[in-house]
Amino acid sequence: MATNAELAALTDKYLMPNYGRLPIAMVRGQGARIWDADGKEYVDFFPGFGAGGVTGHCHPVIVSALTEQGKT
Repeated sequence: MATNAELAALTDKYLMPNYGRLPIAMVRGQGARIWDADGKEYVDFFPGFGAGGVTGHCHPVIVSALTEQGKT
C-alpha cells in the first residue's frame, strides 16, 4: 500500500487543486474512526455530507444495500 507522501504526490499530479487538501490520505474508515495510509488512526469529527454524517463510515446496513445494488 502507498504511503501518505506517495498518495499526496499522485493527488498533486493528477487531480485538480479545486479544494484544499490535507497532507494525509485516508484509506479506511469504520464508524467515527478513520485511518491514513501510514496506519495512524483518527476520530472523524467532520464526516461531511450525505449518509456518512449520520451513520459514520462503512455502516453495515449501507454496505449491504450498496453491495446488493451493485449486483443488479
